[in-house]
Amino acid sequence: MTKKGRLETVRELILQAVFRPKADTDKSSQRYWNTRWRLRLRHDKLTNNIRSRIRSEVGRSLDRHGCKNILEVGCGAIVPLRELSNATHLDFSLKALKHSKLDSFIYADITKRIPVPDKTFDATFSSSCLIHIPNESIEQACAEISRVTKRLVILNEGDQRDLSQYFDGLICEEPFKERVK
Repeated sequence: MTKKGRLETVRELILQAVFRPKADTDKSSQRYWNTRWRLRLRHDKLTNNIRSRIRSEVGRSLDRHGCKNILEVGCGAIVPLRELSNATHLDFSLKALKHSKLDSFIYADITKRIPVPDKTFDATFSSSCLIHIPNESIEQACAEISRVTKRLVILNEGDQRDLSQYFDGLICEEPFKERVK
């Protein structure tokens, strides 16, 4: 596919995602991300330096709070926590998960139900995932993350919404959030 053809496809996907009918919100969003990964549109490709910083910060948080395992929500194909042996990776785009070449993963939509028992993970990490969830679904997504998390939620969202309010009873850290003075 030519660069112009790819841009036209992306433009069409964005229009579909923005102007989709309310009833088809979940399927349209999933279709958008699956197509992005199929076309290998990776403007958000992480450099080794950024991936290393994320692993380092997350590792420090896990050690500080005595966490033994972690769920990475919305890992996509990039999988920032790939090198952590105690990480489980989750995404709702099967194409992204296949592209990631992970041996094991959870294919699920966090606005529905994550197919694991309550309090399975000591910690949960989300990077640039919750920002894509519409306001009407964010409370359900955060409740589902809370359900499967015992102790700690680590966010790297770049979101203006105060997401920590949805994680009652859990420690919520945002180590990457830029502090505005």
